[in-house]
Amino acid sequence: MDKDAFVSHLVAEICDGSAAGLLAHRENPVGRGVKPAQRELADWIRTRSEEDRARILFLMDDMLRHTVFGMLLLFDDADIYRDGEVEGTLRLEYRGADATCHLNEPKGEMLHDIFNALMPAKPG
Repeated sequence: MDKDAFVSHLVAEICDGSAAGLLAHRENPVGRGVKPAQRELADWIRTRSEEDRARILFLMDDMLRHTVFGMLLLFDDADIYRDGEVEGTLRLEYRGADATCHLNEPKGEMLHDIFNALMPAKPG
């Protein structure tokens, strides 16, 4: 796995369809232990217009995109600071059967730039 494959995996597992899936789950909570607050939220979601649901999904997708982007920025910086001093370095490494890859190696393209190429910001 290299940097591109790692970011592609993040997009596929975390970003693609997550907001829509969560909204559908919240609209129709499953199980016997559904709490009254969950039922109330489900009822509220069901009463939203298609336009409002599209806005909710846009906000959810936008929040998710910004969260993953921020996490990748943290990985790219790699230095952990406390009180203005470098306390340590974060090393993100993939170890496969045949090879090891330093995913946040400062050389080459940055993880957040790869993410931006895969997930361009939506106009809003």
